[in-house]
This record gives sequence, structure tokens and C-alpha cells, in this order.
Amino acid sequence: MKVIRIAEVEIEPIATATPIPGWTGGDVKRTRQQLLPEGTSKTFNSSIVNFEKGCTTGWHTHKSDQMLVVTAGIGTRAAENPKQEIPVVDGV
Repeated sequence: MKVIRIAEVEIEPIATATPIPGWTGGDVKRTRQQLLPEGTSKTFNSSIVNFEKGCTTGWHTHKSDQMLVVTAGIGTRAAENPKQEIPVVDGV
């Protein structure tokens, strides 16, 4: 087992994303902490993505499943279904 201390994982800037059409909240600024280096696993990857307050990204998809854990504020996700707010949930 490998123990990872999040505070020790390098914080990398992520390039500015294309905002959702109609977005008026300013630049999209994010950082990433890659928990598993690329190529470590054939089945998944793991990163912490930090969004500045009020930040959004353009609609996009991932090649694998995605798990979202909201630690502060409120997130929004959408797929084939209508948008869904994802609040911070305590005790889950």
C-alpha cells in the first residue's frame, strides 16, 4: 500500500478551459494534483482538481468513469440528463 499525503502532491496549473456558452463568470482557472502518475494504471486515473470560486469548464466527456467529490461549495454535473447540482455532503 502506498500512502499519499495530499499536501505533498505537486499542484499543477491546468490550461484555461472553454467556458459553457453564455458563461459570464470570467476566466476558468483550475489546478490539478495528480495522485496517480499517467500510465500507472490501465483501468483508472486519479487526480484532485481544484476550481477557483465561480469557475466553470466547457461541457466535456471522459474516456473512463468519473467520480466527483465536492469538498466545498456546490458543483454541477450533466450528461444525457438535465443538470444536477452536487452539494458538499457530510458523512457519506
